Amino acid sequence: MISGSQVTVRASRPSIVVDPDNASDVFLANPASAAIELGGPALAFGSGFAYASGSLELGLYAGDTLYGQLDPDTSLVDADAVVTEDDSGATFADETTDAGEGTANDVTLPDPFDENDALYIGADALFAGVDINVGTVGVGDAVDDELAYEYWNGAAWTALGDVTDGTEGLTVTATNRLAFTVPDDWTANTVNSQGPYFYIRIRATADDVWNTTQPIITQLWVLDDETGTATLELLVVDSHGRGQV
Repeated sequence: MISGSQVTVRASRPSIVVDPDNASDVFLANPASAAIELGGPALAFGSGFAYASGSLELGLYAGDTLYGQLDPDTSLVDADAVVTEDDSGATFADETTDAGEGTANDVTLPDPFDENDALYIGADALFAGVDINVGTVGVGDAVDDELAYEYWNGAAWTALGDVTDGTEGLTVTATNRLAFTVPDDWTANTVNSQGPYFYIRIRATADDVWNTTQPIITQLWVLDDETGTATLELLVVDSHGRGQV
């Protein structure tokens, strides 16, 4: 039986939280690890979690021994809709197929990317971020100040909270994560007759955002709000934490 032992949940990056008051659901944010006092001969530890950005692994430890590990990146999935909007002509382009396969530099944005032009990314379930593989990086004078990150709240497009853009406005090559807090009032809607989906959009707030080089995306994936649910059962057989999963 467990006598004075602890199980510790740790993650490979710091922006994670474990709620020790609810061992059946672990929601990650901060800190990077948390100890949970256990009682009884076994623990069924369900872990549904969402996180901000970057790759992370969640491990279940007794002492310093790793007994099980989950990789939430397995829940990255293709978006159900990827749409661009050229506001000047009120025209839309469906980039969903190109965004879901790996051909380099095939997801293009309106050029120039002027005020109120937008990239829409939609899914049939809530998601907590988007991994974007930028094939050609954008170059501009003030990109960070000229993009808005928004969601539909049922009445209007509204700024997302706690946005962390690892792509730095599509100016960083390879795959990086755009992450945000999942809004409580996020509402599904239809864009370009595609949906209803939960959409975010990246919208230009000034003309010619990337005024030197236009970015081109190779592929992107959305990150489920509750990434990959799994169950680990840890049986600790003595007070020193020896046991098995």
